[in-house]
Amino acid sequence: MKIIGKIKPTIWHDNMLRKVSQNGRYLALYLLSCPHGNSLGVFLLPYDYALADLQWNSNALAAAMDELKGAGFLDYSRDHTWISILNFQQIDPAANGKQLTGRIRLLEKLPPLGLSIEGAIRHLKLQVHPYFTNQKGYIDRIDTAYIRYTGENHREEIAQLTGHD
Repeated sequence: MKIIGKIKPTIWHDNMLRKVSQNGRYLALYLLSCPHGNSLGVFLLPYDYALADLQWNSNALAAAMDELKGAGFLDYSRDHTWISILNFQQIDPAANGKQLTGRIRLLEKLPPLGLSIEGAIRHLKLQVHPYFTNQKGYIDRIDTAYIRYTGENHREEIAQLTGHD
């Protein structure tokens, strides 16, 4: 089994997580380390899988998900049961160029779900610089995937967010 979603000790000092309930923190730790996650932090998580893994009832899971969404930790789609951990790329950045390439591939395969992925886009683009000499090619791949995902051209908005043209 691959190790995805390494949890760093600094998570216990995260201001946002310190403000949520114990169930909210437990769900956040689960989402960062669950077997259904991936290195992009945007993944399919059927409700029943989470209920079984956490041994919670649906009301407890819904309440904790709503709490984490309100705190800015995640976005989710109940219709499609997809999760987007909003700052996953900041919490667990790519350790090398191969990992970053894998994350870009996941982004390129992501179906249009209507979930917030701006944080992933911003942080993926910021991670390109140290690993690749062909930075523009990788930045273009990220931009193209985002445009396909949203169905809109956000190149100027993305450039403002990341400082990349």
